[in-house]
Amino acid sequence: MTIKLITDHIQHVQVIATGSSAFDLANHWNEPLTGRKFEFTLLPFSFKELSNHTNVFAETSNLENRMVYGLYPEIVTKPGNEKDLISLLSDS
Repeated sequence: MTIKLITDHIQHVQVIATGSSAFDLANHWNEPLTGRKFEFTLLPFSFKELSNHTNVFAETSNLENRMVYGLYPEIVTKPGNEKDLISLLSDS
């Protein structure tokens, strides 16, 4: 309701609400978001994207790690913290 009040009463303000359930919560209210929302799905990196950024050999040698921890952007960009990051993601 706070986000709705902000966007309805303060001109030229944009609110970015993130999270897997942010818009699911909106379904519990009687106020529709029609015309006031954009939904984005952020997918993990693909093998092709990563190999274009590094090279195929580097990504192939890192395949086991990628299979265990996935291709989430934060996990890929912060090597060495995979265990903690995947735990945070799975707990969310």
